[in-house]
Amino acid sequence: MDSLQTIARHPKPVRKGKHIYRRNDDFSSIFIVRSGSIKLYQLDQEGEEHITGFYLPGELFGMDGMLKGHHICSAEALDTTSICEIPFTKLENSFLTDPDLQRVLVKALCNEIHERQQPLLLLHHKHAEERLATFLVDISNRLNKLGQSATEFNLPMPRRDIAHYLGMTEETI
Repeated sequence: MDSLQTIARHPKPVRKGKHIYRRNDDFSSIFIVRSGSIKLYQLDQEGEEHITGFYLPGELFGMDGMLKGHHICSAEALDTTSICEIPFTKLENSFLTDPDLQRVLVKALCNEIHERQQPLLLLHHKHAEERLATFLVDISNRLNKLGQSATEFNLPMPRRDIAHYLGMTEETI
């Protein structure tokens, strides 16, 4: 796994509201949140924002660009955020010399998909209060995995973003 440390980059922290990448940018790297938080979103034809996920420290993001060679979402820092950038071509080359790295990455990607889908599956047929409660429990569990309090925490995202993510109005949140 030493090969991953040699290819990873640690760019300067990204300030709140700044983008790591935007929709249609060429895909070149995957990312890991080191500190802070990220939101991924898409804009519809009317310019309305649809949030597809929130990412906390230790979580992978940027895979939305792998399939088509360009990102289908935009990634924005919700607060001052440090990331680890892993150039994908260098990662692919490392697979040749470190087959275990490929297995670790595939497992991490599968876990990421599972972790993101589970809360969304629970939201479809729930009332507003249940959606919000499910969201809060999900964030609580993710923060708890980081060794933070599962019962007392500050949400890094504003109400508006939570509402867009849950398909609700900001007033309901």
